[in-house]
Amino acid sequence: MINLHKTRFQTTREYAVQTGQEFAEIGMCAQFVVEDGVQVLRPSGGVANERFAGVTIKDNEDLETKAYVEEVTVPSSSPYTVQLTKTNLVASNIKIYDDTNTQLLSEGNPATTANEFSVVDSTGIVTFHSGQAGATCTVTYRYQPTVAENKQTEWERTPNQTASDEYAQVAVAFGPGTYFETDQFDASLDYSPVTVGGQSVPAYVTMGAGGLFTTGGNVTVGTVAQVPSVDSMWLGVLLD
Repeated sequence: MINLHKTRFQTTREYAVQTGQEFAEIGMCAQFVVEDGVQVLRPSGGVANERFAGVTIKDNEDLETKAYVEEVTVPSSSPYTVQLTKTNLVASNIKIYDDTNTQLLSEGNPATTANEFSVVDSTGIVTFHSGQAGATCTVTYRYQPTVAENKQTEWERTPNQTASDEYAQVAVAFGPGTYFETDQFDASLDYSPVTVGGQSVPAYVTMGAGGLFTTGGNVTVGTVAQVPSVDSMWLGVLLD
């Protein structure tokens, strides 16, 4: 998805989609490839030397996954488990920051290792180490919404909005100064500002696998203009 209330497109253009490829959602990171001598699009793969094409703004979306950010409090006594708001999480696409102890936690075995957590993706139940007892944590993750949730929150697309399916084409927005807020980002990564020369500066946004935006990847496309948070789960991207 894209937060259209806070989006500024400089240039948009429609391209054909590579045979066998699909853009299932709005806000994905697209790359250029060549098929039969013609420049076409496919989702980014997160590898070196990709050619950034823009962010997808197709006329319909299937919303296979969404991002979510929430604040949780770990119980002060065993069992140190928390039920997340959403279930059916995307595997290995979760980040937990211990706000109380200012510590980024790692996914692993909390039964034996400090500052680690484990999660059951299907149920959304997170287990913490005893060192996080009573701590307040910010959890960022991706999950697979149900059909019922999509109908309730996103409504259904109109019958005539099927150009992307019928013609295998998709529109993308690009160009320096383009700003958008998307939930199509790798939720396991940290998008916080970095320190350069004693100053806090925005982190770079890069192309990731599966059409997701990331940080620390091979191809830089812009900077983080808004860090996902409990107040706003969107990743704000300002394109170079």
